[in-house]
Amino acid sequence: MRGTLARDHMSRGLEALSDALYSQGRVSEAVEASFEAAAYALAAKNWDNFERQFMTACHNVPGDDVDRYLRGIASGLNLDPSRWLAADTTVEKMYRPLDVVLRLLPNNAI
Repeated sequence: MRGTLARDHMSRGLEALSDALYSQGRVSEAVEASFEAAAYALAAKNWDNFERQFMTACHNVPGDDVDRYLRGIASGLNLDPSRWLAADTTVEKMYRPLDVVLRLLPNNAI
């Protein structure tokens, strides 16, 4: 179904997949499905679903893997994370996406 124009339905389907994977202990796959669900919700401009799915994915990224976290954020927002990941410090990596995110999303989704 990937690539469908029924973005809202795809978003909810991926959210259900994420829930199922998470309940099976497959956290990494669940997080990826949540970020993908958020990307479809973003495309559909369904801000309530986007916020819930995106924040669930961010919250469930395993461990303290900053690069994985940033790749997930980028995938959820349909962005290229290479500029963020190239930063020298963890603090720079975490703050670089903010300018893009703040310009990309409407206030009610931030």
